Amino acid sequence: MKKSSKSVGQPTNGKSFFRSAGEIVGTVAHEIVEGKNKVVETVSSELSAIKKVIKKKIAKKKKAVASKKPKRKIKPVKKKPAKTKTGSAKRGGKKATSRKKAKALKPRH
Repeated sequence: MKKSSKSVGQPTNGKSFFRSAGEIVGTVAHEIVEGKNKVVETVSSELSAIKKVIKKKIAKKKKAVASKKPKRKIKPVKKKPAKTKTGSAKRGGKKATSRKKAKALKPRH
């Protein structure tokens, strides 16, 4: 066998192994960026179309809700002040009852 004058570590066309690997990685990265840009462009156009459709549907719903009139007006409920127990300590802890309840509870003879 003849020994070749070229060594294994020497590049054949004047480029080192790392330089050619870097070029390949750069090319792949460039293709990835182009693909990403295409995807972003497509998604943004689809998203804008979806937004338009949603706005139209919301406008139709608002228009339908605005046209309906309520059947009757609801009056606001006035809150009554809370009753306080007065004199319970004076009576020895008994509950205060109203007059109507007292008459109903009173036995008849």
